[in-house]
Formats: sequence, structure tokens, C-alpha cells
Amino acid sequence: MNFIDQIEPNWTLFLDRDGVINKWLPGSYVASWGMFEFEPGSINALKVLAQKFKYIIIVTNQRGIYKGIMSARDLDNVHDRMLDEIEANGGRIDQIFYCPHDNGHPDRKPATGMLDKAKKEFPSIDFSKSIMIGDKNSDMEMAKSAGIYTVMVNKHDKHNDALIDIKCENLMDFAKLLV
Repeated sequence: MNFIDQIEPNWTLFLDRDGVINKWLPGSYVASWGMFEFEPGSINALKVLAQKFKYIIIVTNQRGIYKGIMSARDLDNVHDRMLDEIEANGGRIDQIFYCPHDNGHPDRKPATGMLDKAKKEFPSIDFSKSIMIGDKNSDMEMAKSAGIYTVMVNKHDKHNDALIDIKCENLMDFAKLLV
């Protein structure tokens, strides 16, 4: 029996943003709503996933703020519009944690700072009943460090298969495993 068969309504789903919910822009940053494009099927997947998980939480590195490419307000505007679209289509995101810092900061993946903040805000989160969906090894490393199941989507990194519990093409492919 794999962990998919164990998922109950008290589980938590952690999601990376770029490359999972929206298109990843290699070498660039989604600094405005005009640059944001949902991954195919992600909106519909979030509608399905909203029925399956107690919490759905985004944990995303956003170093573009550190680099001066965008402001925290710019990022908030992108997130506000993203949430509006997701909710208008029957999905939900319960919280977004982002790290605007450079490498080495305790909140920046693969460090677990954003997960720790989520646990502090939502004390009922049980990492052993949580899943992280990401598109990079740093997502998988962070999750494994906290004892969280991992799902790798897309093909942006040379993957470390030892960190991956399940591979899916995209968020919708994962959602289909649950119905």
C-alpha cells in the first residue's frame, strides 16, 4: 500500500508555486500578473484537491524580491489575483508562505523554515500525514527533511529519484490519483 491509499481529510498538501501551479520562467521571475500563466489543468486540479485535503499551503522561494526584480507588494498582487482565479473556479489555497531571501536563509528551500511557519500557524498539521508537490530537488529535500511524502511534477531538474515517492506529469495527474 502506498501513501495515496492512506490519504484522509485531515491531511495537508504543500505545493510549490512556479512549475506546479503556474508556468516556471527559467532565468526569470513572475514579477507581475501579466507574467503569470497557470499550468495546464492546475485550476481544475485545485478544485479536486480542495475536497481531499484539510489544508492546502503554498511554500515558494521568491528570490526575485532579494534581487530587486520585484517588490513584496508586486508578489502580493500576483498572489491575490492567483487566489481570486483559484477560488472563482472552486479551488482554495489556505495560506502562502514565501521566502524572499537568498541561498542560506533558514526559510529558503531546501531548508524547512516555511514548513515550520505553517506548522506554527496550523498546529494540527502532521508532517507524517502531509504531501509536498514540487518540480525541483530542493522541494523534495525540504519535504524529506520534515518527514513529508513527495510528488515530483514536470521535468525541470535532473531529479534525485531517492527523494521522490511519486512522479506525475502535472498537478492534474496527481489529482486523478485521488478520484
